Amino acid sequence: MTFSRTSRRRASSLASPPRWRRPPLSRAQAWPNGPIVFLNPFPAGGGTDTFCRPLAAQVGDQLGQQIIVDNKGGAGGTVGASLAAKAKPDGSLFFVGAVHDTIAPHGLQAPGLRSREVVRGRSP
Repeated sequence: MTFSRTSRRRASSLASPPRWRRPPLSRAQAWPNGPIVFLNPFPAGGGTDTFCRPLAAQVGDQLGQQIIVDNKGGAGGTVGASLAAKAKPDGSLFFVGAVHDTIAPHGLQAPGLRSREVVRGRSP
């Protein structure tokens, strides 16, 4: 069965709603709407810091915005990971860590404190 061009156009116009019935387009919020922070869970001058600073400069040039590199060293990166987990989820903070930051909370065993509570910011 073959259809002519006219019948195809008619069928497609009937299948789609008229323009006046379509919902309005929604627009995303402007980003970034504030300062951007790269949270480095190790002290300045380390391997992660030497990776993070040129990355921040490159991303800042592309976005046209200054990127702040915040070094929060301590407990093998767990302090910085804990701060990142407690941060407001608005897209302005990026955790620049390493693979062992995902493993470290599982190795912490303090009396009366479960390891997952350290990263999630909870205490007993």
